[in-house]
Amino acid sequence: MYDLQLILNTVDISDIPQPQFLSAIFHELQKTSSVFVDLGILDESGVHNVYHGPYDLSGKAYRDAPWFQQAIRRVCQLGYWPHQCHRQENGAY
Repeated sequence: MYDLQLILNTVDISDIPQPQFLSAIFHELQKTSSVFVDLGILDESGVHNVYHGPYDLSGKAYRDAPWFQQAIRRVCQLGYWPHQCHRQENGAY
């Protein structure tokens, strides 16, 4: 987890959604640990926008997945994305 935190603290967050940049980050992570199999970026609506790895996950939507709902709640509790943190009529974030 430290590796990911270091990346988030040292790179321009606006560069990460670029596929070639995410690929470069993935390869750097692989140099220090083989635990990383893939790396992806989901947007606040749960769409897997950028992905580097062996699976076909780009464009996959996770909005209704329980783990994604839990992650969004956690992000909201931490104070990130305040404009995105509102409940819909069905109780989902």
